Amino acid sequence: MWSKDSTEWDKLKSVLDVGAVGSKIIVTTRKQEVASVVRGIIPPYNLNVLSEAECWSIIKNKAFSPGGAPETPTMKNIGEQIAVKCGGLPLAATFFGGLMRSQNDERHWLSIRDNKNLETPKDQSGGIIPILKLSYDNLPSHLKQCFSYCCLFPKDWEFNREKLIRLWMAEGFLHPCNGGNQFSLEDIGNDYFLNLLSDSVFQDVKIDDLGNIEEFKMHDLVHDLAQSVIGSNEVTILNASEIQNDASQIRRLQLIMEGEEVSTPVSNVLMNAKKLRTVFYQAGRFSYWSFNNKCLRVIYPLGGRRLKTLSSPLIHLRYLDLNHSTIEDVNAVSIGQLFNLQTLSLLGCKNVEMVVNGIGYLKKIRILFGEYFPQKGLWRWDSYLY
Repeated sequence: MWSKDSTEWDKLKSVLDVGAVGSKIIVTTRKQEVASVVRGIIPPYNLNVLSEAECWSIIKNKAFSPGGAPETPTMKNIGEQIAVKCGGLPLAATFFGGLMRSQNDERHWLSIRDNKNLETPKDQSGGIIPILKLSYDNLPSHLKQCFSYCCLFPKDWEFNREKLIRLWMAEGFLHPCNGGNQFSLEDIGNDYFLNLLSDSVFQDVKIDDLGNIEEFKMHDLVHDLAQSVIGSNEVTILNASEIQNDASQIRRLQLIMEGEEVSTPVSNVLMNAKKLRTVFYQAGRFSYWSFNNKCLRVIYPLGGRRLKTLSSPLIHLRYLDLNHSTIEDVNAVSIGQLFNLQTLSLLGCKNVEMVVNGIGYLKKIRILFGEYFPQKGLWRWDSYLY
């Protein structure tokens, strides 16, 4: 928890109070003020930092894993000295281990050990940022781009692996190696994902029944790093009320709407955002025709209410999420004119035939859809290549 607002905590607690007898709630926070707000009859428990030996245990399990560094007495000695730099922070140990696995010779380990900028004072999580930045600096350029893109999502967001890969694809981030075409873009995107996962960029992985990675999260400090390494125009996060008259330089926008719909002044500003390629939006209802930007590649909702209407052709659009939308308001003919569309998500929609029937001539479009079974109260999710 981050909020220190006791009123907000009381609202949440009023819901939790109706739990079954014997239920327990664990609240974690980095802020002492938050602990003071939420504490009940049990005083807060302050977690201690890890010992140097525990940090080294985390590091060596990653650094000496198959394909990593050779476990020699010299490398072990250098690694134990690097563990001191963690300051007892498990996230620092995890990132050091991933970095040392990829930079796996003695020369690189010595440079990490002797880097004075990587000192992490105990009990000061801010000291971890240089460690995270070093790990980022060692990523290849194509992975840096995919990593920094993740800051478009809110903190503590539960990512869906397949959706993220298809967003990368829509943005043009995925490229075959050495001009080869033997792998699909989805396969290339999955390879990018696994590389970032091995570098400890992602965490809290959830596995489906077939053993595939389905969902995951990004640590909030890693999210901070992603925001810090990307340009302000490349990714912009704004409340609708904060949008000024000039949005001409914005390329990717996370728009937080406070009202029911995008207001006319906001629509007028977005209409002039000629470089805008991506819109993520939270809450409210989004009218796609409200700014008529033909250069858009991605329109993606982050929860809240969905599509109101779509009537103007966005000819470069590659990813369109209509989940839980009112399909009756959608102009199916306009969707049929989205000639570059790669992914159309219709999860939770009824009357999807109104849309599907209008896109028969679009090539290689992945359609995600859901079918509702009222007798069971269940949705069946599916996808296919049209």
